Amino acid sequence: MDDKKQLSVLSMIVYIILIIAAMNFVWKEGVIESKFVVTQAVEQWISSRSYELSLGPKYFSDIDSLEDAEDWLLYALPVIIASPDQQQNFPLYGVRFSLRKVLEVNNTEPRFQNLAKVTWKDKVGIEASRRVSGSSGGYENDDFASFGAFREFGFNSPNAGYYLSGQASEEEVKNFSLGLQWCSEPYSTCSGQLIGTMALSATNASDAVDSCNFQCQQMERDGLLCYCWTLTSTECQFYHVPQELLVSTPPTAACWNHSDVVNVYPSLNTKTNGRTAYFPLMKRFVHTSQQPKAQSTYFADAYGGSQGFLSGLHYWTQDEMDTFTARKRNLSGVATNRPVSSSQGLLFAQLNDWMKGGFLGPTAGYLVVDWLNWNPNHEIVSWVVLKFQVEASGLVGCTRSINHLVIPESDVEVVRRDPGNMLWPGFNVWHAVYILLVGYLVCKELYDLALTGTKYFSSGWQLITGTGLLLHLAVIGLRYYHHSVSKFTESLATSGADSFTPDIAVFEQEAVAWSDFILASCFMMVFLFGSFVQYLSDQIPRIAVLVDTVSRSITPVFFLVIILCDVFLGFVIWCNLLFGKTVRDFTTIPNSAISLTEMIFGRLDVVEELRQAFPLTGFLFYLSFMVLFFFILQYLSRAIVLTSFDDASRSFEDKKKKRQAAKQGSVDQLTKLWKRQVAWAKQVFGLSSHHQKHLNFENLHANYQTQKWGLIPFTLFCAIYVTFVSMVLWVPESHAVVASLSHALRFPTFGKPNALSLDLDHDMSFDRIETREDVLIWLAGAFPSALYSSTEGGNELLNYAASPSYNQVVINDWNILLGQSPVRLSLQYDKMVQVSNGSVTTRFPVPQLIRSNAPATSSAEVVDDRARAVLEKYCGGYKEDVGFSCMLSVDKEVTIPTLKHMRLDPIATNQTRKLTADFVAYNGNIDSFFHVGVVFDFSPSGFIDKTINIGALKLPDVSTIWFLPRLFMEIAIIAFTVVRLVLCLRAFYRVALAAVRKSDAKNIRERLFVVCQVIVYYVLGNPFILFDFLSAISTVVTMVMWYMLVLKPLTQDYFEVKFDFGRRELRSLKGIHQDQESLAWYIMKREVELKKLEEAKLVKQDRYEKMVNATQSLIATQEQDEET
Repeated sequence: MDDKKQLSVLSMIVYIILIIAAMNFVWKEGVIESKFVVTQAVEQWISSRSYELSLGPKYFSDIDSLEDAEDWLLYALPVIIASPDQQQNFPLYGVRFSLRKVLEVNNTEPRFQNLAKVTWKDKVGIEASRRVSGSSGGYENDDFASFGAFREFGFNSPNAGYYLSGQASEEEVKNFSLGLQWCSEPYSTCSGQLIGTMALSATNASDAVDSCNFQCQQMERDGLLCYCWTLTSTECQFYHVPQELLVSTPPTAACWNHSDVVNVYPSLNTKTNGRTAYFPLMKRFVHTSQQPKAQSTYFADAYGGSQGFLSGLHYWTQDEMDTFTARKRNLSGVATNRPVSSSQGLLFAQLNDWMKGGFLGPTAGYLVVDWLNWNPNHEIVSWVVLKFQVEASGLVGCTRSINHLVIPESDVEVVRRDPGNMLWPGFNVWHAVYILLVGYLVCKELYDLALTGTKYFSSGWQLITGTGLLLHLAVIGLRYYHHSVSKFTESLATSGADSFTPDIAVFEQEAVAWSDFILASCFMMVFLFGSFVQYLSDQIPRIAVLVDTVSRSITPVFFLVIILCDVFLGFVIWCNLLFGKTVRDFTTIPNSAISLTEMIFGRLDVVEELRQAFPLTGFLFYLSFMVLFFFILQYLSRAIVLTSFDDASRSFEDKKKKRQAAKQGSVDQLTKLWKRQVAWAKQVFGLSSHHQKHLNFENLHANYQTQKWGLIPFTLFCAIYVTFVSMVLWVPESHAVVASLSHALRFPTFGKPNALSLDLDHDMSFDRIETREDVLIWLAGAFPSALYSSTEGGNELLNYAASPSYNQVVINDWNILLGQSPVRLSLQYDKMVQVSNGSVTTRFPVPQLIRSNAPATSSAEVVDDRARAVLEKYCGGYKEDVGFSCMLSVDKEVTIPTLKHMRLDPIATNQTRKLTADFVAYNGNIDSFFHVGVVFDFSPSGFIDKTINIGALKLPDVSTIWFLPRLFMEIAIIAFTVVRLVLCLRAFYRVALAAVRKSDAKNIRERLFVVCQVIVYYVLGNPFILFDFLSAISTVVTMVMWYMLVLKPLTQDYFEVKFDFGRRELRSLKGIHQDQESLAWYIMKREVELKKLEEAKLVKQDRYEKMVNATQSLIATQEQDEET
């Protein structure tokens, strides 16, 4: 890289402008942060949903078999999509399932034909990373044959949107069902296996048919579903029809739009008088190459445009289903006790039908499940993609990815005004500057290439610059391509709220285009800032030396890498052969190489698994590998760099002499201006030779009298200071209490039910809280256990010197919660505002209210009726610092029902910003107070941040035996600090005065410059002098803060000794301690002191009892006033 041209200051300024324009082109402020918080919330929502609880909770990351994948789809996915407690990220329209099956062939191994007559054609299965299309020839191992059978529920039919949107007529609504859709054939009976019967109890024929339809829809016996039922005069007979008895020819006139490819029907026994067969709409799983044109555009194409078995699961909100059900009941005029269908339950029912119909069979090779979420607060569409890769061994690998598309209202308005504009939304001057500068640089490099020919490629800098320009062109092209395929955004902008037709394939194309643009931009940014090094190396000599060092190190490092790669390959094969059958990270050659590379950089979980499986050989392998690669690679590469640095330094000195004449003859005006500014800066800060010959700052350091401190006095000061801080803070004891309180809140467990599997997770605790529902369950179950675990057996205060008449809550036996309403539950809400008509939110079936940045200051601004009623019943008015405060009583018979009520009528809603439960505890053993705050922060992204904050406060007590030693240490610290700071300032004054006298300063301005030079070189240039100043100043700040604490009214009131309590003192006490909790703290401390005084002075007994009675009366009066 030595043959490059010298770059001018003007070219560097142009390049800086290019950097600024490129950053504006690819990066928007706040977008990455918004994407991160939304991704965090969605991942938390997915990963926290369990699908198996019998032997312990299992989550998405625990899936390793088809059975696990099936259970997760059944018991976790419906809860994720149709949870009644959605957290800001609302699913849109439905979930797409793209399945590819592996083709089976006859087993060619005669020894094992009896065990397995057929095997996979390709034992590798279907590669998940291979992007294939219909014409690429990548489906030679796929099975195209239709398979299975399932019942299609009404909510999942292509026409469901027509009925649920309110457009259908009354007659159409009466005949439509969200559940199974039925057809009948008189004088016929079902064939197949009888799985149950039900006696008829209804006298009305239509009611009897309706009851039997519902019973067949719900029936499942030994994994068999009801595919047909027969009506007799006395009962209903339910049958499961095996697949060999399912036919493509309808037994009667087609009840639905018939398709020979898709629809299947149970075969019926005809000519049976007095009986009627009823059967639901059933379909088979059909390959996309054989399916008729889809009626629903949302599920028209499979994931990535690939071919396979495409299935769609439509999602309707519970409000939409409730509205349709209410309308249908009003039209029918028949009252029923049957529960309203839940969105979650219907999703489970359809998925269960798919699984029982053979959706995930032994030939399932690759399944992709994806759907869209919309976050109205951040205006982000998140595209969740879950991939299940099935191997021939039966192992299933699962991965998830979340892509985003930001659709702000401003961009939608721009597209709405001019849908066909060639310029994308957000195009500004910086975008134009970036495109023009890239065009200019491309033309310049092409001109240089034409002049130099093949010599152009001999310079490393030219290659880096050329590669960077190619990436610039790719970024601009991909940005324009994304704009050209932004049909999803254009459709949102140009269509109305009722006319928008979603298409997940169109969104996928736009999202993938944006992801490609971001990927190219990442590489472009690396080359953009990497190329800037050559400009810096031409202007800053030291950087030029480092660049030359890197250039000289490339060749030896390259050959070193060749040697190490050869040995590394041997270790890769070693660990794959010896450990691959047991350790998952070594199962394949690529996985082994990746795992060993991660081990070099500190990954230890592989080592733990290796040691557990192979204690001796695993340790020997790890030892030899790390010794060879870590130490040799580290020190040998360091030796190469050091040698190259020496050579580069010598080369720089030689070149510096040769280029001196060329620099003096430069005609670059910007370069001359730059040199003048550098010379002026040197003069200001004393770097110029003119000032340095008069000011020798190195000698000025000798005036600093560090030797006068002495080792022993300074060591004594440090010991006194550390002892004083330890006496004030009581760190070990406070840490133990903090750990005790934290454990008491984190340890209690609570049960969380799964509404679909009906299992109960008993091991939920504070650390596993992920949703608002978890927060409320913890408050109602685990939090009371933490509060009352030590007080259920009686009054623990009998063990203390305090009066047992005060009933207090005690945590872990020794930590007393202060006050008769010890816990404050604070809730902060944000105001909900209606989205504007131009927002994308109005096009989606999601709530049209979003959170604003303004707080809700009254209960009337809480949208949810149940939460508002709970607030008005249990909580006080709004306070700016804490929000709405709900005081929890010391009586658990009052507190526990209150918390349960807050859970059943959820007090935490989509409007909640923060929920805090805090209290103050007193520990008499160390005489300290602890403020405990359990904080749940509900972000607009849907993520819940939970923390336990515990602050300790040790009040200074003048009555203890440690008061006098502490006072002595305070005086010693203050005296030493003052003397030390005075000496430091005196030394600085002497140095500054000497520097001014030795300089040529003739006026005030020049003298101030000299003082600034002294500050830079004398104070900041010597770390020990700087540490002296900072240490003295920090000690002063510490002592000031200490006396601010000592002089606070709370501290003074606790330790002000008085023995005579009259009415005037009580009135004064009431004025000081208006808060009930502060009054309780004061009384408890006073009781302890007077109890000790009572033992020494029995003559004070009568007066002490009067004081206690008066104080108790005061508390009761204050509580009555507050209740009034």
